[in-house]
Order: sequence, then structure tokens, then C-alpha cells
Amino acid sequence: MRFFSADKKTIIVGLFVLVMLLSLGALAACQPPDEHDGGTDRDEIVSSLTFADSFGQTDLPNPGRIIENSGDFIYAMDWLAFYRISEETAFEISDGYAGGIESIFREFSGLRDLTELADVYPLSLGREYYNDYKIITLTLRPTDIADKEPDIIDTSAEFILPFDYNPNLNKRASDYDSFAIMSAARSVAVTTGEQLWYVAEHGYNPVPTAGSAAEKIYREAKDVLRRIVSDDMTDYEKLKAIYNFLTCEVRYDRATADDGGGEAYRAQCYYLEGVFFNRFAVCDGKAKAYCLLAAMEGIEAVRVTDFNDDFQGHSYNYVNLDGKWYLSCATYGSAEMNFGDEENPDVKIVPQYNMFLTSLDTSLGDGWTYDSGMFPEIKAAVETEPFDYWAFTAINVSGNLQNLVISSADGLAAVLEAVESQKQTLTNTMMEFRLEGEQTVDEIYDIISAEFEEYDVFLVQSRPLDSGIYGVIFCRAG
Repeated sequence: MRFFSADKKTIIVGLFVLVMLLSLGALAACQPPDEHDGGTDRDEIVSSLTFADSFGQTDLPNPGRIIENSGDFIYAMDWLAFYRISEETAFEISDGYAGGIESIFREFSGLRDLTELADVYPLSLGREYYNDYKIITLTLRPTDIADKEPDIIDTSAEFILPFDYNPNLNKRASDYDSFAIMSAARSVAVTTGEQLWYVAEHGYNPVPTAGSAAEKIYREAKDVLRRIVSDDMTDYEKLKAIYNFLTCEVRYDRATADDGGGEAYRAQCYYLEGVFFNRFAVCDGKAKAYCLLAAMEGIEAVRVTDFNDDFQGHSYNYVNLDGKWYLSCATYGSAEMNFGDEENPDVKIVPQYNMFLTSLDTSLGDGWTYDSGMFPEIKAAVETEPFDYWAFTAINVSGNLQNLVISSADGLAAVLEAVESQKQTLTNTMMEFRLEGEQTVDEIYDIISAEFEEYDVFLVQSRPLDSGIYGVIFCRAG
């Protein structure tokens, strides 16, 4: 079992790791058990086993009886996890499976790392019938997850909002219910949050069971999108609104991430529940929510899990904008900053757009690399250059459009004045810009702070530190 957090980034080994180790130890044996060593009628053995195609769950496509390749293997594990099937389930291994028996058992642990659902539960692989009959078994042990609410939700840190994000505007009617996902060709019944995001990510229309956790989460997700998205928005604007919601309305559950207790898999922060029930999540919860919200608006997005060189884990997304795939990480899309001092802290949560639509080469300055083995075809298609948010964003300045590529303090002041004229106050708002001019940051700060002396003005540098990206932040007025 794996859980991911962006700051601690600790891999939490599941409660049943001993079971897994014992299973893997058994797999290392070179010979099958004596009782099946030749001479047993194959039909008798086959008839005594339960194969995946014998189960009645058919909403989500059945993995079938035969595993042809590693992709089939991964899907079979996720399918069992989706339906929480605890019965030992048999699969026939195709003669064409690359590497045969040695590959299957060697790859098992690694392939579990590439699953989307199955890594939450203890799962063992059986080889009892392989040598004689090319049959393996998978046994899943369902456990309760996402049922532990946070002990404390610290709301003391204020959110700094992007200048053009207003979470209090209802962009759609309260009864709006024409989300793009509902036109999917296939519907799948769901009862849990895990089922909900998985179905949405894979292009199906989720149909929550009445009274289920999935129904409650889906209702909350609809309310979020009714508030922050409108039908006349472009896909870019919709993705930006979703990213803003996750970076500017969902707090990071640092206490749970740092604790790393034996029952961490039950904590809501790793799931949709954390995002939609209490706005308190870690990277895995945010990445799943990103998938769900984007899919509801008809935009492709997948949740990716990854490890760094120290075997620490993280979750993020690949998102598709106008046929181009980008990496997007809502967890590293914000940071806690202290605008006070140790004796009088003034902590605020500050968003940034370096992680909005970027490339695999994104550097956070802490040694993290985005190099997951999941979704290899999508990964290969991810753009090599980030989307230029700062050049793309245009503001009307005295009848002329000005982007956020700034060459002087005067240019920045003009843009900020245009924004201020459209807002009642700039308090707790920010604007990112890319500096491409001869003036130093200190010079720009002096001019801007004098121009907007009714605010406490700060300039912060975004990661990576050599990007030339800065944010001008307006704190309390007066």
C-alpha cells in the first residue's frame, strides 16, 4: 500500500505488509506444490477455480479470463480492487506473455506499483497452478479506507488568491446538471470515492448509488463546478479554475502526512473525501479530485504516482489541453509562507502557476523528478515546453491588452492599476509576472510599494528560483 504526500513524501507500508512478504517469499520457490505435479486432469482443476469472467460485475469491463500482457495484468488487479472482490480469482496466462513465468513473478511487485486502485489493498499472487496449467491466482483483501476524518483542521493560514479568481461567484445555476461527462457512451455504477474518480478518469459516466459516499462526493463536485466554471469558458479557463480551486481552497493535511501511522490508509486526505468533505488533503487526494473535476467538464486528465531516488512518493496529473498533454501538479502549485516573524507569525497559502501546465523537466529545486512508469504513452506525449501562462494571460490596460511579461516597474504598475479598478480591494490577492527587463527586483519593489502604499506589498520569487517568475502580493490594507 502506498500513500503520497508532497512535502513529507513518505511511502507508508500497509498494515498487511507481513502478509505480502510471506506471499512473495512463497513465489520465490522454484517448484510447484507436489499435489499438482503432473497427472491431474486439467478440466477438473479448471472447474474448481473461480475465473474473473464468472463474476456478475459487468458495468466496468470484465478483464476476461486470459492475461496477454502486463497491461492486462494491471487492469485485472484494478478490476478486483474496484469491486473489492475477496475471493481467490484465477487467470490463464497467454503463451505470448513476454518472459513467461519468470517475468510474471518478477514483475508482480512492480506492476502493483503501476496500478491505480489495487495498491490500496493487500494483494497476493498465487503460482500453485502455473507450471502445470499456465494459471495464476490473485487474492485481494479489502479493507476500510477513507473513513478517518482529520483530528484537527488548521484554518489559521489565509489563502492568497490570484487576481482573477473569485470563488464566491456562482457561474452556473444551482440546479445545473448538464456536465459533459454525462454524455459518455458507457455508464458505470459507483458507490465509493475511489470508484468515482477511477470511472471518471477512464471516460465513463459515473452513476452513484443512492446514499453512498460516491453520491455525496459527486454532489459536492457538481457544486464546486457550478460555482467556478461556466459553459462559455474555454477548456484552458476551466482547467485554470480547477487548478485554482485545488491550490486556493484545499489546505494541505501536513499533520497526517507527517504522522505516517499504521492506519494512514484510512485517512480521508488521501482520497476524494478529503477534498470535498473538509477541503483538507494531500497530493493523492488533490490529484484524484483534479481527474474527477476535469472529466466532468469533458477534459482528459489522469492521476500519476511516482517515486524519487529516495523511494519517496508523490501524486500529480497529466492533463490534455487542445490535444496537447501537460504535467500539472496542484500540490506544488501552492506553498505556505510566513509574512511575519517567529514571534508573530503570519502564515499565508500562496499559489503559483509554474506547476499549472508544465513539462516533465520541471524542477522544484528539491531533487524531485517526474519520472513515473504509469501511462507510458501519455508520458511520451507530454509537451517538452511548459505552457506560457504569463504570455498568454491578457489584461485590458487603457484599451490595450497587456500580458504578464513585464519589462519595467511602470508596466507592472499599469497592469496592477487596471486590475485594482475592477476590484473593490486587492487585499490577499496576487499577480504573477515574468520579469524580462533591465530593472532589478528591488527597484521594482520600491516603485510598486510606493505606488500602492495603502497595502502591505510583497514580492516573492516562484520556484524554480531561476525562472524569472515573481508574484506581487497585496496583504492587509492600511
